[in-house]
Amino acid sequence: MISLPRIEKSRVIDYCGLPTYQSAKEFLSQQPFYVFYREWSVLKGICEGSTSPSYCVRILFDNRGIANSCCTCYTNRTAPCKHIAALLLLWLDSETQIPDRGEWSRQLRMMGKDELIKLLEKMVDLYPDSFLGCDPCMIES
Repeated sequence: MISLPRIEKSRVIDYCGLPTYQSAKEFLSQQPFYVFYREWSVLKGICEGSTSPSYCVRILFDNRGIANSCCTCYTNRTAPCKHIAALLLLWLDSETQIPDRGEWSRQLRMMGKDELIKLLEKMVDLYPDSFLGCDPCMIES
């Protein structure tokens, strides 16, 4: 597993600005992230949206810290938004609790067919809208 650099609260404020940082703290108190994980040197999250059902947030790290970030919200066109700041704060506060996608992949590869089917059925139960119009023939083998 690649380790991400440790960041401090001051770095989040420098990167996003104090007003955005404060908005992010308030936003994060609502527990808005449905999904968040790390993949290599990237933090990814999906959170509640106000003008869209959800926003996708991505933060790329390099050996010096935050290299780049993006969010699908409208606000993120010119500067980091509260969703980016909130994901950074989530990382800062619970670094060891953010799952590693590589570990998920390893665990899925070890599961049997019946276990995988049960997992997919549970996912459909929890997120039926994600599977509407899903063509099983389009899924790569």
